[in-house]
Amino acid sequence: MRAINPWRVVTNLADWFEVRGVYVPRKDTAQVQPWREFGWLLIGWLLGLTLFVLVFALAT
Repeated sequence: MRAINPWRVVTNLADWFEVRGVYVPRKDTAQVQPWREFGWLLIGWLLGLTLFVLVFALAT
C-alpha cells in the first residue's frame, strides 16, 4: 500500500499553480495573476497557517 508523502502533496500543489500559467517574456503589461505569480508563497502561507492551527489544536 502506498503511503501519502506530505512533502510530495505540497510540491504537486505548487507545481499545479505553476502549470496553470507560464511566464512569457515581454508580456509585462499583462494583468497580474496571483495564482501564477505567487503560487509558492500562497502554498507556504497556507501550510504555515495549517501548522499553526494544528499546534494549538494538539496543545489543548
